Amino acid sequence: MKTKNIFRMLLVAVALLLGANNVKADIIWQDSNGSTQIGIPYGTFTNEMEGSTLRFTYSLQRQNGWTPQYKVEMYRGGKNALVFSQPITDDGSDESTFDIILTPDVFSKINTTDQYNVCGNVYGSWVSIKKIEILSGSSTSKTDVTLTYSATTASATTASIGETLANAPTLSSSVEGLTFTYESSNTSVAEVSTEGVVTIKGAGTTVIKAKFAGDDTYNSAEASYTLTITEATYSVTIGETTNGQISTSPTTDVTAGTTVTITATPSEGYKLSTITVTGADETNVELSGTGNTRTFTMPSQNVTVSATFAEIETIEATITSTTGFATFCSNKALDFTGINTIEAYYAKTVENGNVYLLRIYGTVKAGTGLVLKGATTRIPVAESGDELEGNMLIGVSADTDVNASTDYVLTEKNGVAVFAQTGVNKATVAAGHAYLRVPVAQARTRAIGIGGEGTTGIDNTFIDNCEQGEMVIYNLGGQRVKNAAKGLFIINGKKKILK
Repeated sequence: MKTKNIFRMLLVAVALLLGANNVKADIIWQDSNGSTQIGIPYGTFTNEMEGSTLRFTYSLQRQNGWTPQYKVEMYRGGKNALVFSQPITDDGSDESTFDIILTPDVFSKINTTDQYNVCGNVYGSWVSIKKIEILSGSSTSKTDVTLTYSATTASATTASIGETLANAPTLSSSVEGLTFTYESSNTSVAEVSTEGVVTIKGAGTTVIKAKFAGDDTYNSAEASYTLTITEATYSVTIGETTNGQISTSPTTDVTAGTTVTITATPSEGYKLSTITVTGADETNVELSGTGNTRTFTMPSQNVTVSATFAEIETIEATITSTTGFATFCSNKALDFTGINTIEAYYAKTVENGNVYLLRIYGTVKAGTGLVLKGATTRIPVAESGDELEGNMLIGVSADTDVNASTDYVLTEKNGVAVFAQTGVNKATVAAGHAYLRVPVAQARTRAIGIGGEGTTGIDNTFIDNCEQGEMVIYNLGGQRVKNAAKGLFIINGKKKILK
């Protein structure tokens, strides 16, 4: 048996031969006389040798004519670390061979930091190993494959969700006919089929990778590119408008789901009539809000916003009195917003002989009784109006008789405006005006002044101290009576002849 040092030197030399491509038979050890035990030096078996085929050439040396069962075993270090065991069934001539493939199972038992022994395990005879060679080259002897994508990056927008990536980078290989696998690092952004077709799923970034697993001839290889999907943006176009203008915010680079605000600005004498938002597919987009400000949620398409404006209907409020006061009632809702030529009030309460008024700055519903102060003005008609809670003014749309004991009409006394009783059982209030109705318990004076105490800014106080809870009747003798018969009486301060 040759020394182990010579065998180790030969195996180290073989390790250098493994780098050659297309190696068919590399002898890693050879001895003309054979050896029953071979020590394989440290570092001979490397990770690149997995899958290689080792061929052992041997002969059988029999003693005493025995015909025992022969086998060759490989150990890592001590006798207990068996790597493989190979039975021998032929006659064991000088050129007999057997092969061992370094399968994953076998190779996993090899530790590259240990020494290995190959020996014949026989009874009464021995196996002489004469040569060990590698028949198929190691993985380093395989041909390299180069995979390349035509671009390292690609991009698209969420407008293409569900669609195939347009202009996707193309894969090329230095070897034709290979089979590849594909993967996406983030499938919520994009998925890739077994054929390499990329489908967009959502916003974000993913890496698309192509892989070749390698085979007995070619080394493994891979290539990749980065795909970025950004949120799609859309635009808002303003359609043609007349008698007013509209604007939106935002207008450009709007992502789907963004809230867009529309502001309408009517020309003087006009009001907003309709607003429509139409998508590029000619469907209408739902709007929210009222008045001149509306909102909508941006769809996944460009939109056009259009508006129409209508001439504002107005009703004239006429004031002819020298005091500048008048009662008023309209059969349509009115809007006093922004009006400066006239002031509108409603009666909130009567206290101590004064009626206290509150200023109106917005809308009132149809049929609301009002007190106006100022000059004759046209008041815009509103679509709807507010209810004035506790308003003591009663508006009339037709000539209406009022009760002399509880109802007061607007008039003048000593150059100032007051609410006064009519002095008769009933009086008529003309259509389009209003009268003041006071609870019986508060009807104590013939005339009620208009007071403000800062509420209205009106300083027009007038108090008549005459009792007026009911009709006050005096006879010609100056005596107060409950009922008047025929004759001349003074009723509520005025002479009356009853027949």
